[in-house]
Amino acid sequence: MHVAALLLALLLSSAVCVEVKRQRLSAEEASAGSTGVVQKMTAGPKPYELRTEYDYCVSNEFRVTPESRHQEVALTCYKDCLRAKASFAPRICLRFCLNALERHYIDMGAEICASVCPEAATSMQLADTFCPTL
Repeated sequence: MHVAALLLALLLSSAVCVEVKRQRLSAEEASAGSTGVVQKMTAGPKPYELRTEYDYCVSNEFRVTPESRHQEVALTCYKDCLRAKASFAPRICLRFCLNALERHYIDMGAEICASVCPEAATSMQLADTFCPTL
């Protein structure tokens, strides 16, 4: 009985979300004029949004380090992340690294983060068992 009520509540809430999206799309189409084409204003990539301490670290490091030294920036920030999170969630540092480098439009972020993980772990005197294999 409780499961059925929970499923019903989830279905109703998702149906409301879909209806709201439809209404917004209809409003955009109506404001687009008789052509019915919705144009979105895009003046370039989204501005970089700082969400985590890792994001702040990468942003600050790129202010003093040339943009071409991605590996060095990633290693510095990975060490900082491990200092803060090694005791309970060291794997989250890889995710933070990937996201921060992606937000800076660095294509090789996955390879860079995977390669700096063992070095950062060793420098923090941790076993690198949580690092991805290369």
